[in-house]
Amino acid sequence: MLRFVLLICCLVFASMAHAATNPMDNAPVLEDAGRIWAEQAADVFVPKHGALYLDGIYVWHGRADREYKAFHQWEVKLKAGDKGAKGVKFRVIPLDSEMNVQQLFRKKQTPWHNADDLEAGAESIISYKLNCSHITSYRMELRWEGGSQDLFAGTRFMLPIDAKALEKQPYLTVSDVDFKYKRSRKQAMVSFYLTNVGGGQADDVEHTIEFLDGKGKVVHKEVYAPEKGTVPAKYGKRQEVKYKKIPKFENVNIRTKQKQLLTYEIDGDQLVAKEDIGLSGVAQDGENIVGVITNGFTEAVFDLVVTITFEDGSGKVIKTLDVKVKNLEPGAETKFSEKVGKDFTFKAYGMSYQFGAAE
Repeated sequence: MLRFVLLICCLVFASMAHAATNPMDNAPVLEDAGRIWAEQAADVFVPKHGALYLDGIYVWHGRADREYKAFHQWEVKLKAGDKGAKGVKFRVIPLDSEMNVQQLFRKKQTPWHNADDLEAGAESIISYKLNCSHITSYRMELRWEGGSQDLFAGTRFMLPIDAKALEKQPYLTVSDVDFKYKRSRKQAMVSFYLTNVGGGQADDVEHTIEFLDGKGKVVHKEVYAPEKGTVPAKYGKRQEVKYKKIPKFENVNIRTKQKQLLTYEIDGDQLVAKEDIGLSGVAQDGENIVGVITNGFTEAVFDLVVTITFEDGSGKVIKTLDVKVKNLEPGAETKFSEKVGKDFTFKAYGMSYQFGAAE
């Protein structure tokens, strides 16, 4: 079993609106895409209709393309079931922090990419590029003769889920994080935009706000419960919280906890909640990377290996780290510390995992 979850904080940068599709021409990008697709394999949903489905996706970006414009590019792997698919086309729709279509694409929509027909079992890898501002979340629309699928990605790093999963269940996103600090008074103000994209109410919601030093080490924590812990369906509102007696810090990280599960899988063509392995609190502590691994399953896991992938500011993978846990009881968590060296730095990280069966 393999699951893929990504957590990231990024800076926002502006650009001009321009859309095109270009092939991958970068060997490291191709290598990274293949690795991510392999990690996503266990989360791929193969529907019973036997037509088209998304078999993997990789998103990368840069501050300047060949025309000196900032861009994001999706490497999309499509596959056909035993019936094949004709008239295949798709498009990506970037969303802003309020889960609306980004301003650049409201009047002129993002273009459709027309793909070749896919025979039964055939696979097609297609690049889709947009010159646009920073991507937090996005929608993806697949179309073929006699069928369609709409997908949603809460971050640009996750494998998009069927949008039907959002109709009756909550799905929280945190974006556009900002902070101010008055060192003389040790006062901090943290703001972010909170949305519940789903059609279900989220209960017992808590945000743990971690204040980080220049090396990513947590120097202070505060717990904040938006709307007294109950976030209604289709909610969207900017949150602002102020704290006193906060030690000097350089950045913040926000972790979200709620009563309901946040990830889903397809059983046939029916959507059901699924359990997962969680990773949180990843930070640098001297020469070590520290964090917490949680077993979200209702059964113990054995010989668990959590693979953490670290990226630089451009999205390039700079290091992978395997954290091994002999066994972990249901609902339990364990802290870890792995040596990486004093000169190691990163801007983002992702995770995948695998584990053995109980004897």
